[in-house]
Amino acid sequence: MKKTVQKVREIKDGERKAADTVIRLVAAQLNGESGGQPLNDLSPQEWSYCFRIASEQALLAVVWDEIVRRGDELLLPREVRLRWALSAERIEERYRRQVVVCGELARLYGSRGIRMMLLKGLGLSRWWPVPQHRECGDLDIWLYGRQREGDRLVEERWKVPIDNDSHHHTIFVVNGVMVENHYDFVDVHAHRSSARCEAILKELSSESDNPETMVVEGGEVDLPEDHLNALFLMRHMATHFAAERVNLRQVCDWGLFLQHRIGALNRSTINELFEMFRLSRFASVVGSILIEKFGFDPSLFPEASECDVELRQRILDDMLFPEFGEKKPAGGLVPIVCFKIRRFFANRWKHRIVWPESLAETFVRSTFSHFMKPKTIRK
Repeated sequence: MKKTVQKVREIKDGERKAADTVIRLVAAQLNGESGGQPLNDLSPQEWSYCFRIASEQALLAVVWDEIVRRGDELLLPREVRLRWALSAERIEERYRRQVVVCGELARLYGSRGIRMMLLKGLGLSRWWPVPQHRECGDLDIWLYGRQREGDRLVEERWKVPIDNDSHHHTIFVVNGVMVENHYDFVDVHAHRSSARCEAILKELSSESDNPETMVVEGGEVDLPEDHLNALFLMRHMATHFAAERVNLRQVCDWGLFLQHRIGALNRSTINELFEMFRLSRFASVVGSILIEKFGFDPSLFPEASECDVELRQRILDDMLFPEFGEKKPAGGLVPIVCFKIRRFFANRWKHRIVWPESLAETFVRSTFSHFMKPKTIRK
């Protein structure tokens, strides 16, 4: 087989400098410390790179907070400064809309005796310095097996369509907020090992009759049990890493989760779960990045001592400057299929790190899973 080209373009010096600056500013925000070197040596082009990289890493508002904290806003070119400030405002507004919709859903489900667990995003934002500046994607929820009943209530209340074209959750949009209502925590079709992972996640979700809760806009939501959260967050991050790319916000989510919940975790249990699902090597790299680049306490990540430094650099570079840099075609079934096949084989080095199945088995299972839900081919 012809060797896959690893880089679609060279990384410019200014981009590398911009990426280092973004990481340094995020680290300063998370640690509440000085951002180190002054920012007055960045050129207008380098500031544009900073904006683009911070956006791609879902850290725009966090970096902006640190720029403002340092009083360095006027160092930015006027156009970049205005775009950055407006983007931070939009992130805040999106967060507020999510909070409102989350509360409405929790109250609706609660009125019918349905418990709602909040997954990922909004629940993790409480550990960021400015929660509303942790950029959120979709609102992910788990209804303890009552997903269909929950969807029916949403249809009745908001008269919105329910999208059933994904493998482990339905999708609906309420007041501009996309919600993923999970009936499985992970997609069990593309990888054989995911069925076992799913079984463990569901077992962990049902173990506590008295879960930690949080009140959101007058509605009570459950928060994931800590071992469930650890396995779910790492599996989710590793899945994105192997299939497409993972961003630094997800990496920092993991660090903040451990920073705040390490006392509730049984480290032996986590190690056993990570070994079981081939996550240990990836977890060691993530931990090492958090220590070396973001200043997290090394005691939170004992597995990082076994990290392959060259692999860490390759993975960090792939987060910032993806080795497979093609953009997904805007339309056309054949171009999209060809794009996905090229991406799958270009990312085979990542697959080997986080999945126990062979590449061939994964390709066959993934192809079959797309035939089961044809609309996923275009997603």
